[in-house]
Formats: sequence, structure tokens, C-alpha cells
Amino acid sequence: MIIGQGDNSDGLLDEVPWAEELVWMNVEMKTEIGAFYKTVSTSQLMSVPYAFHAESASKLVDDNEVDLRSGNSIYWTTTGNEFTRPPYHFLGTRDNKPLYFKTNNDDRVVITENGQVKIFSGVGTMNGDSDQQYANYPLTIQGSEQGIYIKVNGSRSSANNFVTFADGGPGDGDGTIWGRIEGQTLQELYDSPSYKTETALFALGITSLGAQVAALGAEAAGLGASGICATAAVGVIAQGVGFATELAALTTERDGYITNTVNSVGVAYQSGGADYAEWLLREKEERDLVYGEIVGVRAGKISLNTQLADHLMVISRNPIVLGNAPQPEDEEKYEKVAFMGQVAVRVVGPVSMGDYIIPSGNHDGFGIAVHPDNMLSGDYARIIGVSWETAKDAPFNIVNVAVGINANDLSEKAEVLNARVDNILGYLKGEEPLLTDEGVQLALNNVQNQPQSAFVKAFTDDEYDATLKLNHPLYEYIRDGQPTQSQRA
Repeated sequence: MIIGQGDNSDGLLDEVPWAEELVWMNVEMKTEIGAFYKTVSTSQLMSVPYAFHAESASKLVDDNEVDLRSGNSIYWTTTGNEFTRPPYHFLGTRDNKPLYFKTNNDDRVVITENGQVKIFSGVGTMNGDSDQQYANYPLTIQGSEQGIYIKVNGSRSSANNFVTFADGGPGDGDGTIWGRIEGQTLQELYDSPSYKTETALFALGITSLGAQVAALGAEAAGLGASGICATAAVGVIAQGVGFATELAALTTERDGYITNTVNSVGVAYQSGGADYAEWLLREKEERDLVYGEIVGVRAGKISLNTQLADHLMVISRNPIVLGNAPQPEDEEKYEKVAFMGQVAVRVVGPVSMGDYIIPSGNHDGFGIAVHPDNMLSGDYARIIGVSWETAKDAPFNIVNVAVGINANDLSEKAEVLNARVDNILGYLKGEEPLLTDEGVQLALNNVQNQPQSAFVKAFTDDEYDATLKLNHPLYEYIRDGQPTQSQRA
């Protein structure tokens, strides 16, 4: 007898009615001399044929038959599992291959052999992709009072992206990256353009006020030395005290900004957009606005009219952060308005890097560029920002402007203070009546502000040195306005 050789019999093994009938197996043998097989044994098949019948369970996973192997768990069923022994009983692979989950024969979740999880969804392709439709979002995380916890290997530096944003592209992993939420160290904060811009603007305001305080101190000393009217000297000293108060307030604001920014360092939001913006309501009669147009803000509403506006701002195009979102049905009544950062501004005429951008005065959404040397005192309250680009050829330009300068409100207060002191001095000389605060503001609005005249040396070098010595701590702080290491900590 040769075991393992022979011819196949007619019929298929899977045609045997294993589950419906009792099946017996007969073993027959014959010798080389005999002409017929003789029955050697007869036995009923019990457990072995059931294994062949159970092979149909392989069709629960795929249309193709798969081989059953020893060691398959009997605890995983389609009706729920019990008596499992993690990590020995699991769903997954052990052959360095990815694990696929499908619906409608389409890949929905793929876990690669290295553990990367990919989610593929077809939602949002048939109903307009509206971002207001809950069903258009491929991933929903619901439950608990917390959201998603993300932990990356390594430090929180800018080399670590916690979240990355990209638009569509070919393939399942391609696309163009447009933004990210990345880590930020303290040194990276100090080196960031936004931090440098803000601290530079504070330094500009502090230095400007400090110079005015020094000039007024020099003027008062000169008046006293020359024997000119004591009343005039007192008025100048009062004006200097007012400026010193503004200087102290601005210094406190600068220190608060540095402290709050340093304490909140952790992550940075990176994007092609470069400004923080909010949705603001248009005035009822105002047309739809476009990016780069200059608007006036009154009581939280915007229009192209910039006269006597509370704030002068710019329509943003692509902000990195957009706040104060209106309800979807009201969005057409609002515009995105840049509060701080870099934003494109529409300017008439040539522009040089470092020019101040102020409204054109025609309430047309355009600005004009003014060199710092040509600024009138009244222009400072109308500053939109500082141009970071040069454009000299075209009569109309769109230039990159740094907006959010804190000196606007400060300059306006300084103008009112100047006008009030001038009125007091005129009253003391008998040249004009004493005005109320409202009268001073009205007179200020009706006066054409002129550039300051060139500074005339009013006292000797020794007198000036004495003034500096008297106010040494204040001037030293103005000169060395950068934060110390203890302030940063």
C-alpha cells in the first residue's frame, strides 16, 4: 500500500452534506492479487468534518476563501465577545502587514504596520460640502468635557507640529501645507517677528514720549534761566508732568505685555495669514467691502467714512485667527477686520518702506503714505500702520503693512493735553477764555495741525546735564527699555 498517492475520486468535498446528514467513512483495501476492495473498517465522522463545515466562517471577512490555521481564537464572534485574554486575543496582524477596515468595499480606516492611522471618508461629496452640516465632517469626537490630547516626542520647539493643515492633493497623503500649530520655546518667542514688532512699537512710543519729556524739561529750565514769565514755565512743567504720566502708563503696558506673553509661551499658530482679525458689522448703508480697504469703526460698526472714527482699521484677506464669528445667516452683513499683524493695504501713490499709512481723507478705502519726517502732529492719531514694502512705480499699490500700533490713542491724548495747556496759558495771559474739556476737543478738531518747528537750544550744556542728572533713573529706563532677565522670568 502506497500512502499519499492515488487518483482523485469523482465529486467535490464541499458537496458532502456535513451539517445536514450523518456521514460515515468506510476504509477498504485490496491486494495486488485481489480484484475487489474489501471493507476494513466503518466509522461515523463526528468532529473532523465539522472543521470543514466551519470553514465557511472565513466568508464573514472577505469574498475570498482564506485558510484556517491553528491557534485561531474561538472567543471573537460577530455577536459580541467574552472570556477574552488581552493581549493574547486581539484583532490585527502579526506578519508586518497593514490592517484594513472597509465599508461598501472601500477602505475607511487603515492602520499601517508602523502604527500610522489613516481615515478615508466619502462624506460631504454629495451635499455641497457645507461647513455648517454636521454630516460633512469625517471625524466626530464626542463625550467627556475635554477634547483631543496630543503628545509629541521631543520638546515643544517649532520643529514639532501638533496639528498641520493642508488642502486637497493627489494621493492619500499628499497636499499643500498652509498652516500648522507648532511648539514654541522661550528663545523662539524672543526671535519671533511679532514679538520684536510689538516690543519695538512700545520702545518707539516710550522713546518718543521720553524725548518730549526731556525737551519740555529743557524748555522749562531755559525759561527759568532767562527770567521769562514764571507762569509760562509752570505751564511747561505741567505739560511735562502730563507727558511723564503717559510715559509711565505706556511703560507699565509694555511690561505687562512682556510678562503675559512670556508666561503664555507654549505653542505657535503658523499660517500663510499674518494677522489677527474679527468679524465686525457693516453700517446699514455701506456696500460690501474688499480686502485692503481702510475703514472707520464707530461703536463696533464699520464703514468707509474715516472722519471722527473711534478706530481706523483694514479689511483682512486671510487672517491666521478670526474671532467674533456671526451666525451663518448673518455672515453677509459682516466683514473680516484686521486688529494686529501684517495685512495688505490699498494705497494711492508711491510708498517707501517705513512710511506711515494714513487714510486718504476721501472715504474711499484708500490710504496714502507719509514719510516720518513729513508727519503732522494730527496725523499720528490717524496712523493705520507702517509699510514694510516699497512700491514707487504704480499710481495704485497694495502693500504689506504692520498694523496695531499702540501709539494712536496715546498720540490723541497727547494732542488734547497740548491743547488744554495752550488754552490755560492763553487764559493766564488774557488772550482767550478758559475752555471746558468739550471746548478743547472741539477747538482741536477745527485746528489744522502743523509740523513741529525745529528745536532751538534753550539752555547751556551744563544746564542740560543738570536736568539729566535730576531725572537720571527715568532717562536710563527710557534708554535701556529692553526687558531684563528678571523681567522675562
